[in-house]
Amino acid sequence: MRISYTNVEELIGSVWKFNNSGGCEVELISVGKAVSKVSGKVLIFRHLTYDKPNFATNEADFKRSFNWADRIK
Repeated sequence: MRISYTNVEELIGSVWKFNNSGGCEVELISVGKAVSKVSGKVLIFRHLTYDKPNFATNEADFKRSFNWADRIK
């Protein structure tokens, strides 16, 4: 799926399912300040499928790796 948005903050509350990792579902819960113009803002996700700690990724990695996920909410 190609990710398309105007402002990453509009994706807060969205839920994503990764079919290539056993169906893991994650929810975007927060967006932080940009770390650089290249990598963009920091995105904080919460695991919904597994009891694991929250994790962070930068906006550039989100765009690249979440193309393997389906937005389900």
